[in-house]
Amino acid sequence: MVELAYRNQMDLPAYSKFISNFDDIVSEAIDYYSPKEGKKITKSDVKQLFNMTIYGGLHSTWLKNLNTGTYQTLDEKIIVDKSIAVDVDVKKKPFQFYIDFKKETDVMITKIYEANKAIQDLVCVGKGYDDPFKDENARKRRVMSYCCGVMENDITYYAYKFLTEKAKIIGVGCCDIAFDGITIPSSSITDKLMSEMNDYVRKKTDFKRVEFVSKPFDSVNHEIIEERKNQ
Repeated sequence: MVELAYRNQMDLPAYSKFISNFDDIVSEAIDYYSPKEGKKITKSDVKQLFNMTIYGGLHSTWLKNLNTGTYQTLDEKIIVDKSIAVDVDVKKKPFQFYIDFKKETDVMITKIYEANKAIQDLVCVGKGYDDPFKDENARKRRVMSYCCGVMENDITYYAYKFLTEKAKIIGVGCCDIAFDGITIPSSSITDKLMSEMNDYVRKKTDFKRVEFVSKPFDSVNHEIIEERKNQ
């Protein structure tokens, strides 16, 4: 989003702060939304709020999902798991940073929507969202989701190309690509290789600010890993 804004001579101060001070924003959100007693919301929950917002999702929906333990799987199934629910106030107003972030997001969503009539036709017409006036918000969300998916796919694809063809530290098809990330053996990439990969991706995509960073898994399902080993 920051890259797109830069290309269109726009400034996104909230997004810039989100990138440079993410951990501080997470801490602020956890303190603000978590109930005084009992289970607190997590860093993953906060990330979900901002991810939903970028795709046109609502703050109120995020709170309701937290409160009920509702989430969507990768194959778009809706799951309700009360064991992960957090007793948040579903009527809680957004904290100030989120308000600023949402304003910038809405501007970008509208600009992307208006600039991509062909994509509107592709993902909306004949899909139940034909009326540009009646279905405008839903249409904007669909166009934004499609555009983000295309950009993330392109960026991640070139990271994969570098890792398989340039660095040769994974074999073709020997990884997991999901959204804006790619999983590889944790010990296989050095700081030097990471820098070279980022330079390669920037050159191939012309996204000058894109940067991959190495992150550990939030959680590991060892049971599934063992099942796979025994197959």
